[in-house]
Amino acid sequence: MNSFLATKTVAEVQELIDNPKKLDLIKAEVAPKEHRKGPKAKCALCNKNIYRGNISLQFQDSSFICINCISKYKFSKNGLYSEPLNKAISWADKHTIKDLKEYIDQEKNFNDISSDMDKLKEEMDEFKKHSIKYSHYYISVKQRRILIGKTFLTDPKFVEVDEIVSYQVNEKGHNEHKHHTIARATAGALIAGQAGAVLGGVTGGKDKEFIDYIGLIITLIDGSNFEVKFLRTKTKASSFIAKDAYSELQNLISIIGAWKAQPTVVVDQSVTEPEETATVPSQEETPNDIPAEIRKYKNLADDGIITQEEFAAKKKQLLGL
Repeated sequence: MNSFLATKTVAEVQELIDNPKKLDLIKAEVAPKEHRKGPKAKCALCNKNIYRGNISLQFQDSSFICINCISKYKFSKNGLYSEPLNKAISWADKHTIKDLKEYIDQEKNFNDISSDMDKLKEEMDEFKKHSIKYSHYYISVKQRRILIGKTFLTDPKFVEVDEIVSYQVNEKGHNEHKHHTIARATAGALIAGQAGAVLGGVTGGKDKEFIDYIGLIITLIDGSNFEVKFLRTKTKASSFIAKDAYSELQNLISIIGAWKAQPTVVVDQSVTEPEETATVPSQEETPNDIPAEIRKYKNLADDGIITQEEFAAKKKQLLGL
C-alpha cells in the first residue's frame, strides 16, 4: 500500500477517498493475495480482522487472537517464534477464549499463566514421588487425593477425596469353551464409609476362564468420571497378571473406602489451640508409606510366609479400617 501511495498525488488520493467503489477496486488490486479472499477470522479480543498468512493464536474453541493481542498479553517475547510462543500454543490448544478472558479479568497475562503452570508442575513432581501409580493416575494415601496425569487431550489435575461420590468396578471376561462373554459392572454404594461395599462383588475371575478387562470407574461430584485401568489385554483368570490386577483393584477400593470413612478435617490456622490439647502423632506412630507396607505384606502372603487372612487383617490395620 505504501508503494502504491508513493505513486499518487494528494489530489488523486482524495479522489479515491471520495469514491468508495473505486477505492475498493484499487484495494483489491494492491492488497496481498491472502487478503483478497477476505479475513479468516476476527480477533476474539480486539475484534480486528485476521487474514490468511497473518500470525495468530488459535484456541480449543476455534477462536483466534491477533498478533497485537499475542504481544499485549505476553504470549511471546524475544520474537514471535520463540519458546514462549510454543508454550502458549500448547496452552491455547487445551483452553477456550473464555478461559483466557477469565485471566484477563483478573488482570493477568500469559506470564502469570505460565508461572502457575510451572508451580503446578513442581507440585505434581513432588506428589508423584510419594504416590502409588496406575497408568497416568497417582494416588497419595497420606494426602488423600488423586493426580490425573497429563494426556494428549487433557491437562493434569488433582482430585480431592471430597470430590469422589461413588465408584464402579468394570470387569469383562469370557469362557472360550462355553462360547460366551461375561461383562460385569459392579457398582459401589454411594460412598459413605463402607470400604468393603464393592469387594464382595469383585469375582477375581472365578467364573471365567479368561479376563479381558479390569477397571475402576470413579464418579465425581460434578457428574464427570474417570477410569483407572488395571488390565486391558486377554489373560488367563488363573494367571499371576490377572490376580495382581485384581489385587491392585481391591487395594484402590480399600484406600478410597478408608478415605471416605474418615471425613476430611479442615484445620483453622487462625486459631491457636492450647499446647496441652494439641495431639500430634510422632513419626514412629504414622507409617511413612502405607501402600509400600501393604505391598510388603502382600509379597509375604504370596510367598506363603503368612496366610491370606493374616495379610487381610494387616491391610485393614494399616488402612485404619
